[in-house]
Amino acid sequence: MSENSRSPSPQEQPPPPQQPPKKKPRKTKHVPLQDVSQDSEDEREAEEELAAVGFSYPPVRITEKDGKRSFETLNENDPLTKAASAKMAVTNPLSLPIVSAWEKGMEIMNMLMERYRVESDLKSNFQLMPEQGEVYRRICHLYINEEHRGIPLTFTSNKTLTTMMGRFLQGFVHAHSQIAHKNWESTGCALWLHGCTEVEGKLRCLHGTTMIQKEHMIEMDVASENGQRALKENPDRAKITQNRWGRSVVQLANNDARCCVHDAGCATNQFSSKSCGVFFTEGAKAQQAFKQLEAFMKAMYPGMNADQAQMMLIPLHCDCNHKPGCVPTMGRQTCKMTPFGMANAEDLDVDGITDATVLASVKHPALMVFQCCNPVYRNSRAQNAGPNCDFKISAPDLLGALQLTRKLWTDSFPDTLLPKLLIPEFKWLAKYQFRNVSL
Repeated sequence: MSENSRSPSPQEQPPPPQQPPKKKPRKTKHVPLQDVSQDSEDEREAEEELAAVGFSYPPVRITEKDGKRSFETLNENDPLTKAASAKMAVTNPLSLPIVSAWEKGMEIMNMLMERYRVESDLKSNFQLMPEQGEVYRRICHLYINEEHRGIPLTFTSNKTLTTMMGRFLQGFVHAHSQIAHKNWESTGCALWLHGCTEVEGKLRCLHGTTMIQKEHMIEMDVASENGQRALKENPDRAKITQNRWGRSVVQLANNDARCCVHDAGCATNQFSSKSCGVFFTEGAKAQQAFKQLEAFMKAMYPGMNADQAQMMLIPLHCDCNHKPGCVPTMGRQTCKMTPFGMANAEDLDVDGITDATVLASVKHPALMVFQCCNPVYRNSRAQNAGPNCDFKISAPDLLGALQLTRKLWTDSFPDTLLPKLLIPEFKWLAKYQFRNVSL
């Protein structure tokens, strides 16, 4: 055996190499792992926040999660729906009770109907509808009988006075309760800037154009009211003669008649399809009636200027065409204007009268009277004749009706502010044209 192959003895083995010192192990902090498990359906619903419950049918639950909204249809008997309907009440930011316009108007009308003892059938059926104008007229009729019995009227019927008062009262009630109608005006009136007193002998029709002078001859029965008035008021122009049938009639020749420019080629008492229907047999008397109303308004309202005094309050609708949604019928579409002369006014002493409203009629002895749109149909026997009524009120009494209605409101509601009644200004429209054909 060679020396290289022999293993060294234990005494001859070299010492082992020195190992480097061991480093102290770092202390590591073990973070406990969270148990990750899938949320159940109930836990996910608990994390969602209930936003609202909709008022749809069927009801809907609106929930929010992670900025997203989800909708879920609920059953009507779901307790969540019942709880939400009880909690989600609409709150009034003004802390005032919510009152609708209808409730406000009905409250006022119930007080008026109770105060003036309106019949039970009218009271029970009243629903504040536009076509229920008879209730307002009845209230005004009872008010006149209790507070102003025997009120003096000039060329005005008691029924028409209470009718116009009822329209104004309806306008006050609608203004108080803030009820508005698009295509219907409760008073049926307008303010017309007539301009008929600017130039002597010059009149204007509803178109705003100058009326033309036209010769006019009318015949009236001797025993009729119109015939007797013609003989009394116009003895120089009226004469009794026989017509072609041999009957005695009063023939009145008017050389100062005025008509609309569109009626220049039409015969007597006939109108074209573009006419406004305004016709005066005596232009001088018509202008005198306009001057009387202007002086009357200045006497009643001393602070009124000249332009405001020329604004004439006129009723556009009579009882025939005032209903809402009324279809236009044959004939004139606005109230007929007729100047009525006051026979005994010239006998009064002007110096002994101090009332300015009376002086207006003494200095200008004529009144403008508004009648039914087509009073000629009243005595017509034709089957296709249009509707007619007994509407009749003078211009001063129309202003008196408005003042009486204001007093009715202040007497009934002394603590309630009088509403502002807005009456529109008259503007010519095609719907006011004379109709020769019915729809």
